[in-house]
Amino acid sequence: MVRTNLAKRPSIERLRQYVAYDPATGVFAWLITSGRAIAGQEAGARVDKDDGYRRIRIDGSIVLAHHAAFAWVHGRWPERLDHRNGDKADCRIRNLRECTQAQNMANQGRPITNRSGVKGVCWHKASGLWQAQLGKQYLGVFKTIEEAAAAYEKAAIATYGEFARGVDFVKPSPAAREKKPRRRNERPTVDEVRDALSYDSATGKLKWRRALGFRGQIGTVAGRLNPDGYWRVGLFGKQYPAHVLAWVITHGVWPAKKIDHKNNIRDDNRLCNLREATQSQNIANALTSSRNTSGYRGVSYIAAEGKWGAWIKVDGVGRRIGSFWTKEQAYAAYCEEAKLAWGEFAKIE
Repeated sequence: MVRTNLAKRPSIERLRQYVAYDPATGVFAWLITSGRAIAGQEAGARVDKDDGYRRIRIDGSIVLAHHAAFAWVHGRWPERLDHRNGDKADCRIRNLRECTQAQNMANQGRPITNRSGVKGVCWHKASGLWQAQLGKQYLGVFKTIEEAAAAYEKAAIATYGEFARGVDFVKPSPAAREKKPRRRNERPTVDEVRDALSYDSATGKLKWRRALGFRGQIGTVAGRLNPDGYWRVGLFGKQYPAHVLAWVITHGVWPAKKIDHKNNIRDDNRLCNLREATQSQNIANALTSSRNTSGYRGVSYIAAEGKWGAWIKVDGVGRRIGSFWTKEQAYAAYCEEAKLAWGEFAKIE
């Protein structure tokens, strides 16, 4: 994130010499050619990925684009500005208004740590009710989250007027309201998983429905790719494979068996690629081990016989299929046994 020094801003005259501004679109254009600035091209087009603001460099000073827009129109630099629609990159003059810090905060959305789905509302564990609070102002506890949300919105409008953002209400499921103490290593219920995450069966992606902790923001992809190739999601202090959570959300139960990826791509969590499997079936569909020197699954050279041996292991019990003059013959024998033992799960390469 690029830091902006509000004390080192150019004069209004210098600003207008460097850039032209269209109040209707919020777009700046360079009037001069200097360094990276080229006359006629858009200025401040880049949006900072960390804070969402646009910035313009003038005479070595970096200024916020929305501050520059206000200064260009009104002939003075503002102390603080608010974006009416909450879009920090929207620098149209009608979207900008002067404000205090409190007014600016009042127009912000829910923080990522909010677990109720409603700004200014949280679960009060001691009373078993929903608590509404505006900043440090306690507004009371209520039987329903709707009542708490209404109390917050009423107080926000009375305090901040037009700066009060309407309640962005996301009604939580009953599981989110119970807030029962969780035993150590206890996995979440199906309702808790569905309340926290949404699943797109066509793409295999899980997204946050609620903000849990500081990493997950509502609507963003949940989890990360691990070195073992699996996508994992942290939920209630524990890591879970994304393909298992996808199964839970879709079928409403935790799987009794393993979840197998049909195409062996461990982060391809589309529903059409997932199926329940026993440990043996899951291993049967695994890729050939990197330690295999024959190039064929279930085949190795028997030096004492001068032949190629075929082996198979089913449900933890291994057995020798036979010995063959060529490794191709040995692999063909293995394939026949694998099909009989595992059916569609047999990995035939």
